[in-house]
Amino acid sequence: MEAILVDDPMIFHENLYVVNSHLDTILRVVNEELDIREATGVWHVDVPRIKAGGVDLLVFAIYLESQYLPDRARERTEQLLTAIKKLVESSSDLELVLDPEDFERIKAEGKIGIMIAIEGADGITSVEDVHKFYREGVRMISFTWNYGNQLADGVKEEKPGGLTELGKACLAAMNELGVIVDVSHLAEPGFWDVIKYSSAPIIASHSNARALASHPRNLTDEQLLAIKDKGGMVGLCYEPWFLKDGGQGVTIADIVKHYSYISDLIGSDRVGLGTDFDGIGNVPAGMEDIAKTPELTKALLTEGVSAEDVRLVMGENFLRLFKQIMDK
Repeated sequence: MEAILVDDPMIFHENLYVVNSHLDTILRVVNEELDIREATGVWHVDVPRIKAGGVDLLVFAIYLESQYLPDRARERTEQLLTAIKKLVESSSDLELVLDPEDFERIKAEGKIGIMIAIEGADGITSVEDVHKFYREGVRMISFTWNYGNQLADGVKEEKPGGLTELGKACLAAMNELGVIVDVSHLAEPGFWDVIKYSSAPIIASHSNARALASHPRNLTDEQLLAIKDKGGMVGLCYEPWFLKDGGQGVTIADIVKHYSYISDLIGSDRVGLGTDFDGIGNVPAGMEDIAKTPELTKALLTEGVSAEDVRLVMGENFLRLFKQIMDK
């Protein structure tokens, strides 16, 4: 491959395909009645700031707050799913990604791709539910949030188990359909079950390196290497506690540190961005919202990361893997 020369990082960024693999924006839209088609001036994401950040594809996660669990989990999942589709349908700037060919077509048409994910499958109580949500547009599922449900246990359970029999059956259905399997928030026994039983590559959509920050939501070196061996990927999360122990004084440089550590361990073709914007209260200095995304491109280049590797982490890695998994 011919080396890419970069004279102006901002112009270079404008020509990238940029992917953000995890955002909680739809929760803000519904709970705070935000119209993100226009500038809101709050939180981290709206369409003007997405455009300013040069982001081409965003994964909107359906996260269920505790007051909906367990009895109203299905109802709330449907509500947030409907809200995502209504938002997309009401905006000429947005379009749902449903098939592998949609990614580059949507960008070529000057629009922003939106992929729907379920974060914590509390609303899934049968294998048929996986098929149903796929038909309704869901293309990524994580088994749990931090606590257990009918599929598996999350990282904050004191004595976690692995995937339940239903969890294994749902995993098989996800593999069959081409639904992307996300192991962020999953307790380690469940993680290793996914490694064992998944027939497709997996991702951790918003997790960092536990060697640099000891939060249980981060991944050990052993887990990172297992994701590599599975052909999967990790999305860098911007939660300060996941970037540095104590979560204080965190800057964009800490994101670069986690990128460097993970890419050195498992390869520059295995890392992407999974910011958790609109789901985190604090953000690293220099990365205050999605409009600042080009600053990470600049910081990586300044740190000596090659232009080829910057292109990969900013979006080409996730683009490649998403298309591979969804191409059934």
